[in-house]
Formats: sequence, structure tokens, C-alpha cells
Amino acid sequence: MSAVYALDANPKESLIDVSHWPIVVVRPTGPVSDQAFVQAISDYTMAISKHLEPHTVLLDLRHNPGLTPKQRNILTDGFKPGKDNIQPGCQGTALVFTSKLLKSMLTAMFWIRRPPQITKVFNSITDAETWCFELQQKARRLRPENPDDAKIIFAMCSAGPRFARKYGLLKAGERHPSEIEAARRWPELVEAEADQTSLPF
Repeated sequence: MSAVYALDANPKESLIDVSHWPIVVVRPTGPVSDQAFVQAISDYTMAISKHLEPHTVLLDLRHNPGLTPKQRNILTDGFKPGKDNIQPGCQGTALVFTSKLLKSMLTAMFWIRRPPQITKVFNSITDAETWCFELQQKARRLRPENPDDAKIIFAMCSAGPRFARKYGLLKAGERHPSEIEAARRWPELVEAEADQTSLPF
């Protein structure tokens, strides 16, 4: 058993578990509806908006039959670099599965759009957890006064509200507190984004 969080011994019922932050555990235990998938991704991106620090993702797919076309599209779009990226600040993703079908599906997805962070496949949840923990130990602390770090933090503040608004979970004109705070701290980034200036996050 892992000495870090013992994730396999004490599984959560929720699809996405952020209670072990900065390790985010994604564990579907069966088929997931598109609506539940969108809500789970929204919960994850909102957690990024809340914590504003580097994290790792442990994706446990041992008990999941696969992804629907819509779910694959959401992930492929979310891996794009830029303001719609759903994983700003993610240091790496550990994938745990044994299904050859799922392996083929993920290989095809990554061929189209490879995640920007390190991705590694494991057969053991304990090995995956240990890798996430070690990766997290090496994570550099973000400093808001550093202009490059400020852009990453700004992206983190925006990740949750952007995704929620895109998929109808946040009203069109509604602003999330994290967005308001980001705009207050870095108005020049909001202005650059409005001008469609390329921002490196």
C-alpha cells in the first residue's frame, strides 16, 4: 500500500476527487454520461481556479469501459495550448489501466492532441501515486511578482469559469470571483487577451 495517500484503500465515490490536492484523482467506476463528464471536468477546473498552485493528475481507468465521442472531443480541445487549456499548472498525468481498447483510444487521442504536460502509463495505482507525489515534490512554487508566473496564475484563475461558461454551467454574463480577482491583479493580461494577443499559457 502506498504511504502517500493510500488512494486504492480509501477510494472516493466521486468521479473527480480533489481532496488530496495537489494530487487530483480521476476514477470513473463505470460508464460516465456526457453530462456527468462535463460536470466533473468543471469541478476540476474550478479546483485549479481555487488552489492556484502546480498539481498532478492520477487518472485511474481500470474500471472504465472508455470515452464517448463527445468526451474525447472535450479532452482533445482541452489539451490545446492557449486560453481554453483545461490543465494550466498541471505538472504531469499518470494513467492507470490495463485495457488494450482504452490504450488504442488514448493513443489515437494523443496523436491528434498530445497533453502539454508529462504523461506516463502505469499498471499499478501505487506506482502511479508515488510518481505523482515525487513529481509534485519537484514542482516550482509560482511567484505572482514574476511576469511569466503571473500569466500561469492568471490562466489558473480563468480555467474553471471559462470551461463552465463554455458548457453552459455558468451564465453568459456571470463572472466568477477568481476571474474578478485575476482582472484586479493583472489588468494588462485581460487587455492583452481582449486584443487577442498571444499569451503563453
